[in-house]
Amino acid sequence: MSITREQDDLIRVCLNSGRFASTSKVVRAALRLIERDETREPGLPLCMAPAMQLQDRV
Repeated sequence: MSITREQDDLIRVCLNSGRFASTSKVVRAALRLIERDETREPGLPLCMAPAMQLQDRV
């Protein structure tokens, strides 16, 4: 995974704040926000379609 210097700085701020214990937890929180925001939209974005299909099978 490649990120910009600004994104790396943001991750470090999140870690230094004590809110997150690891980089992976910051990334997971960001992914949950993307999922939440995209599922609120009337049309399902293409990047979410495979995940939603898997969820429907469970």
